[in-house]
Amino acid sequence: MNNAVRFLFYGHGGSGNRGCEAILRSTARLLHDRIGDNFVLTVASTRKDEDLKAGIPFVNNYIDHFLPVKKFTFNWLRLNAYTSFFPGHLLTKKLLMTPVLNYLDKIDICFSIGGDNYCYETPHELYIINKRVKKLGKKLILWGCSIEPSKIDKMMEIDLKKHDAIIARESITAGALADHNIINNVILSPDPAFTLERQEVPLPANWEKGNTVGINVSPLILDYEGRPGITFKAVYKLVEFLLKESNYQIALIPHVTWEYTNDMKPLIALYNEFKESLRVILIGDNYSAAQLKYLISNCRLFIGARTHATIASYSSAVPTLVLGYSVKSIGIARDLFGNEKGLVLPVQELSDEHQIADAFGPFQEKETDLRNTLQSMMPEYISGIRKAVDHIADLIKK
Repeated sequence: MNNAVRFLFYGHGGSGNRGCEAILRSTARLLHDRIGDNFVLTVASTRKDEDLKAGIPFVNNYIDHFLPVKKFTFNWLRLNAYTSFFPGHLLTKKLLMTPVLNYLDKIDICFSIGGDNYCYETPHELYIINKRVKKLGKKLILWGCSIEPSKIDKMMEIDLKKHDAIIARESITAGALADHNIINNVILSPDPAFTLERQEVPLPANWEKGNTVGINVSPLILDYEGRPGITFKAVYKLVEFLLKESNYQIALIPHVTWEYTNDMKPLIALYNEFKESLRVILIGDNYSAAQLKYLISNCRLFIGARTHATIASYSSAVPTLVLGYSVKSIGIARDLFGNEKGLVLPVQELSDEHQIADAFGPFQEKETDLRNTLQSMMPEYISGIRKAVDHIADLIKK
């Protein structure tokens, strides 16, 4: 493989976030399917142990995304000095990025793959890497991204224009880029996780195929709710409503299990409230992204907060009600259905604890139409991802 194309994926947080895993797993397979075995893939990860455990095919090597810092080592002393004298300074951020920066000489084409890294805090670390990538004359791809329009300032504009291609996963992002005259290097394409292959696992006890509603709740949405505590109360009322007014089984499904933002915490709290009903199932944290997609695909309806939990649902033609908190959830729903009304409930707008339960009735009435829409349009929608990969293949040849 002396002439193999050498890829580096960075901006990856680790497979404890099944969305990160789904992007990595799907993208690696898409590249393999398009260009064959003639590539070497290295992934810069903030949590290599999670990725090694996940066993993702077609990844040849993992490196640390951030400088490993053990107490009382030279790196520890140097970092402490930097943070003392230059707190928050780019010099400190550059030091932290040393493992990636030092690896770039070995690479032909770089993928920034963190889907929402341009949605929240200013991604200074990515700016540093991207600047070095282009200084070395490498190809640079921003892959499967959403970008919060209000976050695009002059510094972000400069960074985005460095990319040889920006693969925007929904039209709100593509529109925001166009508003800033970033057009020539932009391709609108679905999130690569829409192509994630399901891995069959035994359905849990008490799961009724065709009669189970899946629910995903994330601690992350609590940071966006307009009224403290309202989201959990509203989901509690939804479960209470489903138990009283329907015969559905209810599966509580986590999608991110990082310690600081662990879906298991609110889901365990919900389960403990309703476990005596014997109709509420708590899914554990030991499933991969592909296995969780299989479970979600066996739901009749799905209510979810994590974007990639809802992508697993959409791509399996399961009618989905999204508890949204950012541009990505609205943009994806709008691209799929033309309108997100009644399909996305922004948690910022939750003001009444009965709001999700009240929305469920009208959502359920559209079940057949939603399923038919997803089944009919998903093949063509997903084909947009193949076109994006074809574009990457063309870039490699240049």
